[in-house]
Amino acid sequence: MASPSASSPLAGSPAPGSSSLDRRRVSDSNSNSGSSTPRPFDGADPASPLPQILWRLQVPLYITHMSQPATTPPFIVSVPRFSYLAFLLPRLTAYYGLPCSSFHHEEIQLRNLPVGLLVDLYQPPSLPWHLVVGDGPEWDIADTFTNSAKEADFVRNGNAKQIMSLSKEHSTSLWNAVRDNDFATFSKINNRLLNTPTPLKNVPMRLYIPSSPNDPNDATPGSFRVVQTLVPARLPSS
Repeated sequence: MASPSASSPLAGSPAPGSSSLDRRRVSDSNSNSGSSTPRPFDGADPASPLPQILWRLQVPLYITHMSQPATTPPFIVSVPRFSYLAFLLPRLTAYYGLPCSSFHHEEIQLRNLPVGLLVDLYQPPSLPWHLVVGDGPEWDIADTFTNSAKEADFVRNGNAKQIMSLSKEHSTSLWNAVRDNDFATFSKINNRLLNTPTPLKNVPMRLYIPSSPNDPNDATPGSFRVVQTLVPARLPSS
């Protein structure tokens, strides 16, 4: 079974998930999309702060449409680990001329999680990651992100006053920073949420734990479960 991936929404990462540090599965946007050997730290300066390095890391994708698996050339692109697949849907719809609203990995419909977290959970054997897009359930990414941010704020402070008190301009800028992979803008607003006048009550965290298939000879990916619990800001010393 693969190692669990941890996430702490709005505490060093822009959205639920994507804080796993498995850099072996990343590549920059200039890498050869046909290569199966991703190069660690591509596109990132090792001297940069760790959060900034993570923001710069990319995942190469090889996307086909379920209705045109062989007749149309694949859509090949690299996206940031902290980005969402759904951001590609308008481009994919225009490229294939067909409805595009959901992604599948080996016939498993992918949830609305950051790309880096999905890679860590499903661990494709090589890169670029082969995905299939088609018509299916639609996700509202902005609502998903906002709800996660509110949940994190409530767990952290016992209320969601910090994020609810953000101005419309700051709320919009926060989401745009995630959409545009703008680390500087995100950090500026994120720090307003983290540096509160009251003591931290709990650490908001989700653990995504992959599970292996029931049949050990089955090569298809297993499912995963999410563990959510309150973690005290300061654990008692042993």
